[in-house]
Amino acid sequence: MLSFLGFQRVMAQMLDDRNLYDIWLAAEKHIDAGRFDNAKLLLEGRPNVPEFQQKLKTTKILHTHFQAGERFFKAKNYKEALAQYSKYRSIERDIHVAIFDTRIETCLKQLERIQTRKLDDVTRVVAGFEWAYKGEKQLSVLDTAAASKSFAKARQLGGSRNSTLREQYQEGLQAVKSLRVWGERYTVAKTGNDPDKTLDLLKEYRLASRYIIGGLESEIKKMEEKSTVAPEVRIMDLANKCQITDLIYLIQTNKAAFADSDEMLMLINEFMQMENDINSFKRGPGNYEFIKSGYESLIRKGTQVPKIGLQLGACAQKQFAEYLIELAQISEKAGDQNNLQTRYQEAIKYLVQTKQIAPPQMLPQVEESLSRLAGKLTCDEIRADFKKWADTAQMELANCRVVQAKKAWDEGLATLIGCEANSSKFLEPYRPLANQLAARYLTDSLYTSYNTQAQKAMDALRCEDAKELFQKMVALDVCNVAIRDSAYAKNILRIAACERTSCFTGNSENAAQSIKNKEWKQAYVLYKSAYECGNFAQKERISEILLAIECDAYPEKCSGRGPKLSVEPTARLLANKPKYTEEGVGKATGYGYFTSAGLQLTFLSYESPLDFVLGVEYFRTEYQSLQIIQSKEYTSSEFDISGAAMHVAVKVHKPNANASKFRPYLKGGVELLMPMSYARIDLENVSNSTNNRLLLKKQSLNALGGVGVEIQRKKFGFFVEATLGYNFSGLYNSNFITSSGSKGITESYFRMAGIRTGIRFW
Repeated sequence: MLSFLGFQRVMAQMLDDRNLYDIWLAAEKHIDAGRFDNAKLLLEGRPNVPEFQQKLKTTKILHTHFQAGERFFKAKNYKEALAQYSKYRSIERDIHVAIFDTRIETCLKQLERIQTRKLDDVTRVVAGFEWAYKGEKQLSVLDTAAASKSFAKARQLGGSRNSTLREQYQEGLQAVKSLRVWGERYTVAKTGNDPDKTLDLLKEYRLASRYIIGGLESEIKKMEEKSTVAPEVRIMDLANKCQITDLIYLIQTNKAAFADSDEMLMLINEFMQMENDINSFKRGPGNYEFIKSGYESLIRKGTQVPKIGLQLGACAQKQFAEYLIELAQISEKAGDQNNLQTRYQEAIKYLVQTKQIAPPQMLPQVEESLSRLAGKLTCDEIRADFKKWADTAQMELANCRVVQAKKAWDEGLATLIGCEANSSKFLEPYRPLANQLAARYLTDSLYTSYNTQAQKAMDALRCEDAKELFQKMVALDVCNVAIRDSAYAKNILRIAACERTSCFTGNSENAAQSIKNKEWKQAYVLYKSAYECGNFAQKERISEILLAIECDAYPEKCSGRGPKLSVEPTARLLANKPKYTEEGVGKATGYGYFTSAGLQLTFLSYESPLDFVLGVEYFRTEYQSLQIIQSKEYTSSEFDISGAAMHVAVKVHKPNANASKFRPYLKGGVELLMPMSYARIDLENVSNSTNNRLLLKKQSLNALGGVGVEIQRKKFGFFVEATLGYNFSGLYNSNFITSSGSKGITESYFRMAGIRTGIRFW
């Protein structure tokens, strides 16, 4: 609650200074994200703007529907949630709210998991409309495959339950079919050499679809013009003509020609959305200040577009100028009809603003209108109006708002038309103000220019150029010295950060290139330099890289690195399926397990291809012998053996390996088993069960083999290997069994496969 009240206080302070349209956009972002309270707070801050009040009313309704839907959504009642969320589409025509669309999409996915026949009729109709709506959006961008699935889903859900829905999905499916047929014909036509036929077929898409598809329209226009001009040249022509849709299509189809294509598309799409918003505002009851703020935002947005910012900014200015001229004509007509001098003054105000932004070709019309209006006003009124502008300029200049002061002065001068009101005698008392304003404006303009250049230099990490520009800025005699000096102090800190970033980025990029060229020592030196410039996180990352390439950069450091002896705790888990013979008769066995754990000593050498391993472990294994009766297997005996094991092995690997990287190896050796306990449970004849250890040999030999990988990092490492084992000497003491009256040979040979792993300390 406290944070929300804090947000209220901050927003209340900002509202008076922010551009109205910027506030509008911020509110829309909050609405799209589902932050309706924040949006309402922004909109409530302008109670005198009709558009804001209408938007506030819509936002409250949206909030109500969203809260109702969320209760069902959180309870996973997706049928009721979908019904609530879908209501938002009926609030306004062509309304789109991201949070609602996301929730609706989620509900549709959840309902797809439910069999259609289990949904009630109302839910099926609501979901059907949403699928049909989704299909229409997909058709509008010519995604016929996705649209076909969406309309088919709408038909499956809706059936004949709602006539409007049935008409909608039937039209959609027919449009899909028509566009596919058209698409096949158009594809064939493009392979030919008849551009006229291709163009005619391209235009026929309008008959197959009730949607105007921007990309196809731009392609039609392009073919009609038969342009062979390079995209880099054509984009300037389209920008000068303010053909925004064609600009978007040109960039989309020629991305390789524009390095900033993604940024350009994003900004131009935002520009076009702003145009649409402003046009919709103008259809309402009208609010000059709000629409003016929209045009100001549009001009700023246009100038931000790379390569064509100047042209799009001019397009926005031209639109604003046309709007102002229209307002001036309305005010002048009202003044003529009602003989109201105030309406003439109002018209002059609009035209003065127009004069400041209009392109040259519009200025004669503006001058003519100003002269005509001046003739309808008395000189006293004109002079009085000018004095108001001059007073405003004086006040703004006193507050160091130089741009606003210059604007007020220029608008005041523009009113001095007719009846010799702009004579030198009349303006003489204002000469000091004019001179002071001109000097301040020149200095502040230079300060702004330097600052813009410095920001570009900073973005490009040209720190010295930026530093020189910042020094020029602090030397200027600007109006607000305190702000200048404060900005310089911050800029000096930014320069230091820029130099560190430039150092880190430059050395890191050069080092990465050296690694690509396998110039390891140079890469190591460059990364060391980058380390000195980096922040804490960057230093950690560089440390890892330095450790990884150190052996490549300085093999002599690594060749004899580390002791030759490693102590390694190990563990092993194997599947064991012994080969078992009982009294001369072979018996089937099931898969049992063989586990062991212990220590091993490894005599390591990263220079040699061979390592030697000696290990001691405790082991245990359990398995079963089987009896087959009528094709079914039954356990006849269970065996449990445990004891000690020793193994000797050799590992073969690549010599001169980097210890900090994974190193594969092959392993082979022998293992000595020393059973200490033995238990056999005879499930067919329990009296034959035994735990007589003397039935087993004191030692038995296994052959070992395997393949594995190992790595060593700063006094800690590990290995893992796939291992095989085979007992080739047998387990049973044949002499003991024979002296006990055995009828034949009883023997067991372990056959094992599994995983051994261990960690390494030194």
